[in-house]
Amino acid sequence: MSSPALRMSPPQSNAKGSVVVITGGSSGIGLAVAKAFLAAGARGVVISGRSRERLDIATKVLLDECPLNGGDPKRVLARVCEIISWDDNVALMKAAFETYGEIDYVFANALHGGDVPDWRTYDIFAKPDVSYTTAIVQSVTNTVHAAIPYLASHGDSSGPIYSMDEYAAQAAVKERRDKAIVVTGSEVVFSEFDPMPTYQAGKAAVHSLVWANRSWFDAVGVRLNGELFAQIAPSRSSIHFPWRVGIMKRRENY
Repeated sequence: MSSPALRMSPPQSNAKGSVVVITGGSSGIGLAVAKAFLAAGARGVVISGRSRERLDIATKVLLDECPLNGGDPKRVLARVCEIISWDDNVALMKAAFETYGEIDYVFANALHGGDVPDWRTYDIFAKPDVSYTTAIVQSVTNTVHAAIPYLASHGDSSGPIYSMDEYAAQAAVKERRDKAIVVTGSEVVFSEFDPMPTYQAGKAAVHSLVWANRSWFDAVGVRLNGELFAQIAPSRSSIHFPWRVGIMKRRENY
């Protein structure tokens, strides 16, 4: 199957000079987001993936193709990260912060890879496999929770916040902040998607997690947004996804 054709256009006023962390940034949706942020003037784009080889290829693409990047390798940081691993997510955010001094945006895009189990069976004694569903939820939750201490930090390179008292102190200045986490969802949550019920269930859970946590994130000055992608091409061999970032957003920026 060929790679999806993806385009996105973040507001340049928001992206310019920003630092963004993108999980699953070596291909597909994640790579498209990385290209767009570099083109819009981001000073740091951190991508993660499971394969060092694919990350190296993606880094070269970013350095060669983004017109405003100028080929500066310091603006791209590629890290190997198994997204279902809590320790890997913590290390990813720490590396991003130590390299650029802050994190403005996080795209929780990747999910744990592997075969999608097929529930379509006539054997009533077959044990259902929900590992793929739980892996999706665990992957996104790991990324979001590893990121929030840095996004809610003081913005003065003093490091992440670790106590609820420090979180509460941020409420007074939240309107002056511009921090956001964007979680990749899918419009399959609103339709019957027979081929991959465990994938659909996982994405539905992620969708619910975004809604359930938005008020708390907003209280510390961090927007938690979701974006949904849908297949609009008739053939799965040429899938095109419209960019629909911030479909749950409250404000006019990321």
